Amino acid sequence: MADDSIRIVFDRSPPEYVGGEWLTAQVETLDTEAAGGEWQIVWHTEGKGDEDVAAAAQGVIASLGSGLPSTPISVRLPIGPWSYDGQIVKICWSFQVKVKCGLRIREAAEGFVLRARGLTTERRWRDSSPDQEEGA
Repeated sequence: MADDSIRIVFDRSPPEYVGGEWLTAQVETLDTEAAGGEWQIVWHTEGKGDEDVAAAAQGVIASLGSGLPSTPISVRLPIGPWSYDGQIVKICWSFQVKVKCGLRIREAAEGFVLRARGLTTERRWRDSSPDQEEGA
């Protein structure tokens, strides 16, 4: 799905957000035929069992020129589900774009972390580890 001619730039680095916050991103492309496109905020599960996928938000990129960033795209993120990196299942979030370039559609995606307020990713993953049992 990744296309080297398209770049997604988040408003912070690393791209870690709290549920309910605003995510702002810009899309840049080197393709001279770029003429706009679509964006989505998507979460999906990985691991054992069936994969779940859902779009939390979507919109249109009205105009996009070669070497020029898009107008900033701002979207309020949902409260959850939170990003999770477990042994059996993972919950992953991404900002995905499809850009019209002449007769082609180019696609790109960048992942980000969605967490609960007051809970850092490092702490949540450490605290959810099976090694962190009582008395360990």
